[in-house]
Amino acid sequence: MWTFFAAVGVSLLAAVSLAHQWWAIFALGYFLWRLLTWRSKSGRWLVVICCILMGGRCWLQIQHQQKQTLVTEKTGTYQVTVLPDQWRVNGNFDQATGKYQNQKVLVQLFLTSKQQQRELMTVTQPVRLQIHGKISPLLPATNQNQFDYRFYEQQLGIYNQIKGQGSLRLLPGQTLLDQLHCLRARISHRFTNFPQPLASYCQRLLLG
Repeated sequence: MWTFFAAVGVSLLAAVSLAHQWWAIFALGYFLWRLLTWRSKSGRWLVVICCILMGGRCWLQIQHQQKQTLVTEKTGTYQVTVLPDQWRVNGNFDQATGKYQNQKVLVQLFLTSKQQQRELMTVTQPVRLQIHGKISPLLPATNQNQFDYRFYEQQLGIYNQIKGQGSLRLLPGQTLLDQLHCLRARISHRFTNFPQPLASYCQRLLLG
């Protein structure tokens, strides 16, 4: 019987550290169900071990998130690499997912010229950005039932954002993964020449 209480205790500790890790919540429910229905003592021990491993995995995830997330914003100049299919241009404002010091960051770039806008709307190579601005942690939802954009980005491994203006320089694709992103960007630009709504269907159904 004490194995039951041990597993429940570990499961509760795991639940505290779950945050929004929904996969672990479902796994926790399954483990507790198996604990109640499994009559084998060795089977219950297996459930206890699984609960301990899951709790440790969740704790490590929380520690990694806290380590990667900045406490306060900082002003400076930052070099960020962005793959060509990560850009989302909207007028004089551009948003992308890039890499800064081997960490994924959300980039919010304020374009300073029409030339920059044209380059980013047609880019098919990785881009090295030199951004003058601020790096800060992502902000949580401020209103009840509001979409939690910070949580959404955290599930993608993004904890900070860089905002500002800057210059860009094209880079050659170094790895096979870079080449695949370049190919995806070229296909995406080709789809923009299709008539609507065919262009939107191709973008969403074929590229996602």
